[in-house]
Amino acid sequence: MPEYSAVTVFYKYQGLGNHFVVLDRRSEATEPLAPEVVRELCDVHCGVGADGILTVSAEVDGTPRMHVQNADGSDAGMCGNGLRCVARFLVDEGEAPGEIDIWVGDQLYRCVCPPEGDVSVGMGRGLRKHEELPSGSGTGVELTFEVEGTPFSGTCHFFGNPHFSVFVPQETDPMEQALRWGAALESHPAFSNRVNVSFSRSIEGGFETVVYERGVGITRACGSGACAVGAAAVLRGYWESGRPMLVSLPGGPLTITVDESWQVTMQGGAERVFEGRLCVR
Repeated sequence: MPEYSAVTVFYKYQGLGNHFVVLDRRSEATEPLAPEVVRELCDVHCGVGADGILTVSAEVDGTPRMHVQNADGSDAGMCGNGLRCVARFLVDEGEAPGEIDIWVGDQLYRCVCPPEGDVSVGMGRGLRKHEELPSGSGTGVELTFEVEGTPFSGTCHFFGNPHFSVFVPQETDPMEQALRWGAALESHPAFSNRVNVSFSRSIEGGFETVVYERGVGITRACGSGACAVGAAAVLRGYWESGRPMLVSLPGGPLTITVDESWQVTMQGGAERVFEGRLCVR
């Protein structure tokens, strides 16, 4: 029998079926994991199985920081569902009050996380102009990109990562669109570092949405993608500012509110699934 030695404790969390490996590295060096390690951990057959890795580190003043790596090992930039999971993790560990600030990139996010129930996150304003978005997106107008001779018109936002939000007719199935066109749009040359693509149609109380995430593919939920859909819906006049909307994803609904100053709030569930130890031979 092979001999194994424990490397580190990990925690498996999920938010609406968007599932992650959480690593608590607040007391050690915080260099990102090597891409091949991330791919091994996220492999559903030979690893833990996850849509990405959430590494929790700490600033000098003790404020927690989240770093997100996609299942393919690339840097995700931001992950709304992951942020809710990290907030829940800190509360589960008894190391955070009901409200906590978490750094992601160069932005500080306020998370409201009661001992039980949904987690609410102030996601800030979605940028319409960013180096990872096409130059024309700064005006806020819909942009049209063509793949395989088929045009797609949508709205671009940056919520710590780039998003392209497409609204489809009522009779069109968002999942079918994501399966058919998601990969081609995700890697469209108009986006310098790929893009998260959402397909949405109007339903009672909000929108049914499927997101094709860069570096992952179709996931059961995408928090930042839901925020981009909310911001795009208000910008396009499909929804009223200040009125909560349900963005119904394959894994369940998120409540998104876009206020009159374009500040976006996301609310939804996050929970620990299990914990274990990563081992090497």
